[in-house]
Amino acid sequence: MFKAFHIAVLLHLLLVFPFNAAAEGDGNKIDLSIEEQNKEALETFKKILGLTENSDRISVLPQIETAYMDIINKYPQAQLTQECHWRLMSVYLSEYNPPAFEKAEHLRSEFIKKYPESTQRSIIEDTLADGYYKNAKWEKLLRFYTPVIRQFVEKGVLMRPGEMFMYSEAKFKLGDLVESEKGYKIVIGLFPGTKEALKSKERLEEIDRIKTKHN
Repeated sequence: MFKAFHIAVLLHLLLVFPFNAAAEGDGNKIDLSIEEQNKEALETFKKILGLTENSDRISVLPQIETAYMDIINKYPQAQLTQECHWRLMSVYLSEYNPPAFEKAEHLRSEFIKKYPESTQRSIIEDTLADGYYKNAKWEKLLRFYTPVIRQFVEKGVLMRPGEMFMYSEAKFKLGDLVESEKGYKIVIGLFPGTKEALKSKERLEEIDRIKTKHN
């Protein structure tokens, strides 16, 4: 049974994660009105929550994935749909064993095509990057942030400390101490007082110990 608690959580999430109502760049004809899409998407979402009330979550992951994909593909203009991209990505990265990186990467690509101006793009991308980090996919993490860092080098603009920090972490884990050191120092200089700056200082101390050990 779809409990009132779940409805309250759902309404809260819709407020926390803003959305763009229309799917931009999608040339497919939408037969259902936005109101109808909202209704159908909510009904499917209720079914997802119901799947886990009386069953082991691992055993119903395929049904959960299918239901999320139904929302994403059938109701692109519904209020829930952009959030469902993030929820499905979290399932791919946190609940599949091993994590389904290819599916998560494809989901991110499709999200950007459909909603290029979405305010939820950052949480989608942060979730994927965090999946790379937690699973030590350093090459993937490096490639993921290289375009942002290249833009920083060219234009001197860096919006968030996490981007440079994660890039530096990838460099550090791959053994490029010189480049990682530069990145950590940039984080500290541009974003002092952030958690990324604090972690960067700790990494610089670690790099100093490594250099001392090898001298």
